[in-house]
Amino acid sequence: MNNNSLNDYLNSQEYLDLLDQIELSNSEYKIKAKEFFDNLSYDDQLLVFSHVIATLYQGQIIDKGSYRHILYNSFGFDKDSYALGMDCGLLELHNSIYSREELLNGVKAILNLLNFEATPELLNKAIACINYGYVPKQVSLVQLKFQFDN
Repeated sequence: MNNNSLNDYLNSQEYLDLLDQIELSNSEYKIKAKEFFDNLSYDDQLLVFSHVIATLYQGQIIDKGSYRHILYNSFGFDKDSYALGMDCGLLELHNSIYSREELLNGVKAILNLLNFEATPELLNKAIACINYGYVPKQVSLVQLKFQFDN
């Protein structure tokens, strides 16, 4: 490589080829992971699903762990999982998950900053805006429960 600067390298064909190879590798890995999951029995798929969600829940909500905590401590992966977690969306998912308590505290802090009293009605409307992008006609902090009739 005869490049004299980082900028030269970043604009080189060698670097562009490397980026293409990384993208191809990521695509192939996602396909392989999906094929692996699809070839599991339904019961095994449910077991994997349950374990992954429970592990994420523990690391994210209970432990309030960082992205690295979830990879290394919750799942027990090694450092080679860092980029893979980013490629499959774990970092973005981690950064977008808030517990109900964290959401309420954040909305209350914003309302206080704007000198609004955090009444239950205003909290409901503010949270609806965050969750849905608008205020539905009926808003409640109480989550709906399904009623199953036998």
